[in-house]
Amino acid sequence: MPRKQTVNRRYNQFVYGGLCIGKIFHFDQESVIKFQYSQDIELLITKLDQIKSEESRAYHKFILTESGDYKLKQLFAFFIYEILISPDILNRCRTKAKRETVYFPSLFINEIERQIRRNESGLKEFYLSGREEVVNQLNTFMNYLLTRFESFFLYEMLKQVKADIILVCDGFRPEYLHNIPQNVKGIITRKEEKELELIRRLATEFEIPIAQCTLIYPDDEIAIINGEINRITFNPDKEDLERFYEKYYSLTFKFGEIASYGSHRIKLYAEVANANHLDRITSYNWYDGIGPFNTEFFFMTRGILPTIDDQVEFFIDFFNKANGLPIYLKVPDFTPDKPLKYMEAAHSDTGFIHSQHQLFFDNFTAIAKAVKATKADVKIVIPKVVMASELSDWKRHVIMAYLDEDLRIPEFGYVLETEAAYEFYNQFPRVDFVIIGFDNLVEENSIHFNRYTELSITQFNELFLPLIKDIHEHLNNRYYPTKHILAGNVVGNPFIFRQLINYGFTDFSIPLSKIRVIEETFTEYCNSRGRFIGVYRQERMKRLMKQRQLQALNDKDKEKK
Repeated sequence: MPRKQTVNRRYNQFVYGGLCIGKIFHFDQESVIKFQYSQDIELLITKLDQIKSEESRAYHKFILTESGDYKLKQLFAFFIYEILISPDILNRCRTKAKRETVYFPSLFINEIERQIRRNESGLKEFYLSGREEVVNQLNTFMNYLLTRFESFFLYEMLKQVKADIILVCDGFRPEYLHNIPQNVKGIITRKEEKELELIRRLATEFEIPIAQCTLIYPDDEIAIINGEINRITFNPDKEDLERFYEKYYSLTFKFGEIASYGSHRIKLYAEVANANHLDRITSYNWYDGIGPFNTEFFFMTRGILPTIDDQVEFFIDFFNKANGLPIYLKVPDFTPDKPLKYMEAAHSDTGFIHSQHQLFFDNFTAIAKAVKATKADVKIVIPKVVMASELSDWKRHVIMAYLDEDLRIPEFGYVLETEAAYEFYNQFPRVDFVIIGFDNLVEENSIHFNRYTELSITQFNELFLPLIKDIHEHLNNRYYPTKHILAGNVVGNPFIFRQLINYGFTDFSIPLSKIRVIEETFTEYCNSRGRFIGVYRQERMKRLMKQRQLQALNDKDKEKK
């Protein structure tokens, strides 16, 4: 086999994420058509019609509740809804599919557009209120439908694949990541992409390297994606493979491997976006829990707003695979850099929770139902808190959902990750725990760095010390000390990790793709401190409490005199 390498400046627009290797698996029109005609065509046609109807109902509901020009969009929504549910589309697709070789996703879209043209006279009154807006809505909806159709075929095709693969597609869609099998180790898109920051974020959160490459040959059978050096290697030789595995296992561990460290006081948690890596996370002694569990990516990649039943199924699967580990589940964090279809203005603040009360209450209800079914240890985390008053609004919704299921109220906390919260942390009410999220803090506090920057100790100290130490003392100096977990890219730096342990921090969120990086540092610390880890800090805290109690008594005596 020929050996070829592509580097970022020459053929690639981007190479994001860590490292992966796999057999190339093509997903394009040619492969989809080949798959279609190896299956029961009638079943495939019927399934696509079900998807069309499901998407139509979801879009119909969205356009009624989110419309700016209510009369126009209401009439338009009903009109389109009636067209799309028409059985004529299904019958024409069925006939054409059996008569000629066609690409089913495009076939359905073409027949829908044909049906709309047939009824175009009914659109004239809507055109009077804005023809361009109507056409834009149609194009948006057709794109949603096409995405759902293609995602269906992708998942059906991947069901038949057992080997580790690199998925090669004509264009990347976030929906491809929804329920993506664990054997998909990386993704290569052929075309140039526009939403690069979103793709980079998804590659990081799902721990699936994503790259773009225009030069892929028919005889390319295996690929290595290396985000650290911005390179894709096709058909690697023995030396390439040796270098890959040496580097890969310097970052993470093999399934079934036991960690060399051990500590009763210092605990590590895994940040995740789905359940794909839980089998490794829950194996042996690498992690003490899961957190934060970033649930917004389930909504983002779903394609349509999930129902309560969809969410219950998702959470039950995740909770069961967590194998009893505590789960710090973060409320969906909807922000402009993590767009949500059908909810373009979505964001997780108090105003949004009031305007979209049902969305969040359905989410809490689904979590409560899944907890009841699995008995999982789930703790609720509120993201992007700015004001102390927000917490009571969120907590009230959580309590209502749990009481409806006759469940004990879960532990409740928030992510300290905004400048406002970082500045006024001492005014926030007492909670069960706090997660300090450095990724967003880095981006809010500096124009020179972002969440992916490998900060040095000096840079970290300039950004976060001494305030981080004050927060640590504040959370520990209460009569009931508040647990706080440090999370973010910088925590995976072994030098910063060791410094934070020396300051007395005991809980850290380390991604699976970086756990090996801090292992040696953590092991050395555990071996040098043994069972006395944290004892010095405890004794110091006791002395401080006694000093303050004595000071308070002296102050009272002075007042009496």
